[in-house]
Amino acid sequence: MVVSSPNDQWVIGRDGKITHLGMRDQICERGMVHTATLKGEKTSPDFLNYITETSMKIVNNMAEFGYRGVVGIDYIVSDEGIFPVENNARFNGSSYVSMIVDNIEKLTSPIPYWKFIKIKTSPCSFLALTERIKPVLYDGNKLNSVFPFNCDALPETGNFAVILLARNSDQILYLKESLKEMGVKRD
Repeated sequence: MVVSSPNDQWVIGRDGKITHLGMRDQICERGMVHTATLKGEKTSPDFLNYITETSMKIVNNMAEFGYRGVVGIDYIVSDEGIFPVENNARFNGSSYVSMIVDNIEKLTSPIPYWKFIKIKTSPCSFLALTERIKPVLYDGNKLNSVFPFNCDALPETGNFAVILLARNSDQILYLKESLKEMGVKRD
């Protein structure tokens, strides 16, 4: 049985310098269908060390062969052990989210927990969406808020994405429930 699916992200610079971007927990449903990414839960030191050591071997090998760019290595943690299952030698979906969060942190303060999810509401304009979710909408300062992005399809389908910015996991749940009460939720 799969217990979790961490994604370990790295960058190999043009000069060959390797930088660790961090580990995120992928939330998957129906096997390995990615539905969300979560940052903030503490990974056990044994898992963390094994994943970091394994990723370093993969990333060093890629650098030696000339690869430059972002690398996201997906793992599964199961009853049988920890296994790398996919090497995404490209920007990953959570790479963009990490960059957004990093920029927000530069403007405010560290964000201990965040969760990226694809979400849906009734089709509307971005302005109408911001009015709908105003009580929890990120305002440039507050933690425990919702940052909507990737809203191109919002007027036609109601589909978009959010980053839930929170102090702890309870606040993540509170934000998800608040959005649901406002008519914004996963399918």
